[in-house]
Amino acid sequence: MPIFALGIMFLNKIGIPIYIEKWGVFSPYSLLYNYIFFAFGYLISCNKKLLNSIIQTNSGIYIILIVSAVLTYNFLGEGFISSITKEYLYTLSQWFAIALCFKVFKMAFSKQSSIMSKLSEASYSVYLFHYLILMLIADFIIDFNPNAYIGFSVLVVFTALISYAAHKIFIEKNEMLKFIFNGK
Repeated sequence: MPIFALGIMFLNKIGIPIYIEKWGVFSPYSLLYNYIFFAFGYLISCNKKLLNSIIQTNSGIYIILIVSAVLTYNFLGEGFISSITKEYLYTLSQWFAIALCFKVFKMAFSKQSSIMSKLSEASYSVYLFHYLILMLIADFIIDFNPNAYIGFSVLVVFTALISYAAHKIFIEKNEMLKFIFNGK
């Protein structure tokens, strides 16, 4: 998977303009870079053995590999080979962090709970609406010029609460919206 990031860099080096913005909305780079994560998600949803091997790997191994990649990244100098190695290590640490997230989520959320069921049912509508809500709240609180930590905390808490409330008030109570936004 980290080789994919190097392939994207190679496309730019040979003159394919992947870093330009198209219509002010996206760049080919962002599509290519993020595509691999969607492909990986599809792969592990189809291949339970792969998912189980990720989950069964010791968490300490992932942590050691992430820390090693980050430390090595920070000790590298400048130059062509260093930039390739840095990109590889950066992407490698992302993949190990993703694997660690799968492991932690399996450990933390594999048991049935009513809270997790409710959050699971609301997850898609929260995902769809959270960005708009986040922007509205951020636009409001930026005028108060809060401390960064306070502003971030307020933004996270209120975005989560309002997004979930929007699901409960609008989506869950309307059969048509429930079908459109959650497929049920």
